[in-house]
Amino acid sequence: PKTLSLAEMLNYYLQHRQEVITRRTKFDLAHYQARRHILEGLMLALAHIDDVIATIKKSKDKAEARKNLIKVFQFSLEQAEAILEIKLHRLARLERKEIEEELKRIAIRIKELEKILSGPEEVQKVMKKELEEAIKQYSDRRRTKVIRHQLEKLTKEDLIPLEETFIVLTTRGYIKRMKPENYHSQRRGGQGILGIKVIEGDMVDHLVMASTRDRLLFFTNLGKVYELPVYDIEEAGRTSAGRNLANYLSLGAGEKVLAVINEKIDSQHSYLMMVTERGIVKKTAKKKYQHLRRTGLRAITLKTGDALKAVAETSGKDIIVLTSQKGRAIVFPEKEIRSMGQAARGLKGFSLSKDDQVISLGIAPQGQRKGLSLLVLSRKGYAKKTGLEKYRLQKRGGKGIFTAKLAAKTGDLIFAKLLLGEEELVIISAKGQVIRQSTALLPRLGRQTSGVRAMKLKAGDQVAAAVCFYHQQEDER
Repeated sequence: PKTLSLAEMLNYYLQHRQEVITRRTKFDLAHYQARRHILEGLMLALAHIDDVIATIKKSKDKAEARKNLIKVFQFSLEQAEAILEIKLHRLARLERKEIEEELKRIAIRIKELEKILSGPEEVQKVMKKELEEAIKQYSDRRRTKVIRHQLEKLTKEDLIPLEETFIVLTTRGYIKRMKPENYHSQRRGGQGILGIKVIEGDMVDHLVMASTRDRLLFFTNLGKVYELPVYDIEEAGRTSAGRNLANYLSLGAGEKVLAVINEKIDSQHSYLMMVTERGIVKKTAKKKYQHLRRTGLRAITLKTGDALKAVAETSGKDIIVLTSQKGRAIVFPEKEIRSMGQAARGLKGFSLSKDDQVISLGIAPQGQRKGLSLLVLSRKGYAKKTGLEKYRLQKRGGKGIFTAKLAAKTGDLIFAKLLLGEEELVIISAKGQVIRQSTALLPRLGRQTSGVRAMKLKAGDQVAAAVCFYHQQEDER
């Protein structure tokens, strides 16, 4: 195979047309010459029609008649055969005038064909005439618009079909791209994830809606960010596990993705808020993380012993909610954190004791607090919800206030989530026990309470992980 320019392609086409016209003309010429030869034989037969008929009648069979015609009248084999193919009563009624007129037409046609074959210029004239006839017969109004200036260079993204899609990433690092029609419709307006099949012991950790032309940002615990075009992620069905993320990103040893964010920027998602395990917070304009190199980029400079814990999109006017494993929470306005550079270290957002660390980052959109609740889950399986209005606004960098009363029976907090509405909670224990329940079943309690048992654990077992998401329901028709 060879890639041709437009000029080369047209040249090859013209050569092809020249060959077609030449071979067609040679074929037609041979056909008319053969026909002329037959007609000349018939003219000779008409000149001696009585003798020809008598010769045929005297012959024993067709073979002898053919031989006698050739011998007596000097016919060629083809002429003799053509005469014998005509029945005697038709042969006697052949009209000389008709044959003479056909001979004249054939002679003119033969002369035209011989002229075409006399040189390439004549072939080109025929080619031009046929192309003009094709234009008259098949041409229509131009449907493309001709722009009288240089066009922008096409990119790979311009050739990608524009479609809405879902990106699914599991806790074990398997990722796939799915079409929205793979989901059943639901009441809440979000897309549920219980219909997504994963391998045993795994569960969906991130679900992102995007366009096939979008790019995703993957933030890791080591403070790095990677970029991946959505279309590069392999499309798979609901029953497929997908491919391991290591096939797409150059993740280092011990590096784990903790946030997947669409690179697209709008008024509600113009900043990225990051928080580390030691309570350092950092806000950076989302545009600073566009068009990254394949090996990734440092998203935040971490102190020794610290790790990035969570990343979320903000509008610049939201409320930040941080929760720690020792049962404390701090709520403060986003405006207290200035926007920083791409690799900046950040500011203190939460003052923690040495044995404490941040376990979650929540964003209350546009300063909204009413109707929102903070869900917390302990290692021993105790859970509860507390209305966000129960938490007073504080200054950034404070120690926060209690969000749960912890004891030996509860253990430390392992999971927290700011709920904008009721969701589904899935809990997995260290020994593989899994339970799912609606957050609507959990009581709404005060801050300094332990909560209720959400998961009954066996001796020596404890909660290992949990995830919240909107419940998928079938439409009632």
